[in-house]
Amino acid sequence: MDQNKNTFPIVLKCECLDHEIENNRTYYGRFAIYPFLSGQAITIGTAIRRTLLGEIESTCITSAYVVGATHEYSSLHGIRESVHDIILNLKEIVFKGNSKSGAQIQKGFISFQGPGIVTSEHIKLPSIISVVDKTQYIARLETSTQLEIHLTIEKQGKYNLHKQKQVQESTFLVDSILKPVRNVNYSIHSLGDSQVLHELLILEIWTNGSLTPHEALYHSSCSLTLLFQNIFHLTNQEHNINIEKPNFTNAIVDSNYSGESHVGRINTNTNDSTTPSILKKTSIDELQIPVRASNCLKKADILTVFELLKYTQEDLLKIKNLGKRSAEHILKALKERFGRTLPKT
Repeated sequence: MDQNKNTFPIVLKCECLDHEIENNRTYYGRFAIYPFLSGQAITIGTAIRRTLLGEIESTCITSAYVVGATHEYSSLHGIRESVHDIILNLKEIVFKGNSKSGAQIQKGFISFQGPGIVTSEHIKLPSIISVVDKTQYIARLETSTQLEIHLTIEKQGKYNLHKQKQVQESTFLVDSILKPVRNVNYSIHSLGDSQVLHELLILEIWTNGSLTPHEALYHSSCSLTLLFQNIFHLTNQEHNINIEKPNFTNAIVDSNYSGESHVGRINTNTNDSTTPSILKKTSIDELQIPVRASNCLKKADILTVFELLKYTQEDLLKIKNLGKRSAEHILKALKERFGRTLPKT
């Protein structure tokens, strides 16, 4: 039988195999999507992973007006942290926004009378935004001084790296690199009878609490569906093609699907293997290295694999707070995932 004849009738099923909250800023979900024809699972897995890591919007602080601050490296009387340290702490605050709200820019405010510890709980916000983890540290006031900060909060996609621009005195731009999806892994397995070429895709998703893995998978699937529907529309319009469109409506069902599950018949002999084609656009998150090593690279403005390949192994060890063990993780990931290595000197 011609394999292509089975392409459209297949309806994909999605099951949630595991879901847990590890802490306030780490949500985990494991999903099975099936059945795919042979070779399709790796295409879908790669597309979903890249969309999850690069296209999901986040709500983050983009600027902060610190009352009394003259410049970023100044100190405020009675406050342990410098203005720079406070900005770095604000940069890490995770927000959860109302996706139905059309407003892209919101305002927040901190007004705290010392002594005491200022946390994300003390940020006054509009009702459509909330803080995910109210224990996130901002500053310590050691005297009865007053700390006042006016915040601009925006919904952003990908990295929010500000170009240098004019701002009023005491206002500091925040280059937020927070991403709602922390990490994504996937693997591909043979499914069912060995005579039938079907595959099962296992997806593991970690988020920062601003949305659940279920929501992240839903948003990425909608984004990809819209992209391909637009391409199909243009192709159909230009060439006047009359094709019966497949029904994508039920392509992904919720975790309460009651049909027969094929997850128990997984053959784990098939390995996940992906190779990026454009390293300039490949985020270092694709390396899947430990968070500490990833953060060190980002703080050194190494955001893509292409930028990382400009370094030698000796240069890598000179990056602040990046130790030998982290460097070993990076080199191993480069070799295994991209077949690349860094020169020693």
